[in-house]
Amino acid sequence: MATGYIFDIKRFSVHDGPGIRTTVFFMGCPLRCKWCHNPESRLMEPFQYIKSITLSSGESIYETKTLGYKITAKDLMKEILEDKAYFDNSGGGVTFSGGEPLKQPEFLKECLQLCYVNGIHTTLDTSGYAEWAIFQDILNNIDLILYDIKSLHKHRQYTGADIKLIRSNLEKLAGSGVKLQIRIPLIAEVNGNEIDEFIEYFLRVGVKSIALLPYHNLAKNKGERFGLQLTKEKFSCPTEFLDNCILKFKQAGFQVSVGG
Repeated sequence: MATGYIFDIKRFSVHDGPGIRTTVFFMGCPLRCKWCHNPESRLMEPFQYIKSITLSSGESIYETKTLGYKITAKDLMKEILEDKAYFDNSGGGVTFSGGEPLKQPEFLKECLQLCYVNGIHTTLDTSGYAEWAIFQDILNNIDLILYDIKSLHKHRQYTGADIKLIRSNLEKLAGSGVKLQIRIPLIAEVNGNEIDEFIEYFLRVGVKSIALLPYHNLAKNKGERFGLQLTKEKFSCPTEFLDNCILKFKQAGFQVSVGG
């Protein structure tokens, strides 16, 4: 029985695939995106942090907390099955996110197999940064892949990793028959001048479903909370920029959604 490390299970999610979903967040990520909304997922194993609690008296106390835990695929499946009625009634299922689920390939594979046996729709939310053999080993048990593309030209600068492997895997997935949706975090300072190239590239690859994810800074306090060093660079997604991106993708014939 495979075991893995996760740091959260989010129930009743409606932004990570079709229907009502349970999203499982895996620990570990090969990228270091400077705007990361889940920086606590970077480490492969649970870690401790100090949580400050302010009492009604105004006094602060401090507790040591642990983020993340080890779990077997079988035990995770028991938790997932608690929500199966919601999946069946809404056309939903399970989304494996992170972090990067492909960093724990054997655990992910067994989770997907158990979902398949139990008739549960599966979605993989991935950066695409993994060896092609890992994708090949799990494709038969995946119904939908949410594939993140951050930048075509500044990927290494803002994520710490080259985009060559990510593009290669996307092109192979597009020819595999698996259902794909591209997810682009819209950040004016990172990919604001790449929209036309995105459109040209995705048309060439043959993927027509696009989710545009406007940048937000809701994770800005996570660095301090978890003792992680995050960038101080300023990022944004102005309304005019978002509206222009939506218009361009729609005019090019893409199915466009905004948000997860």
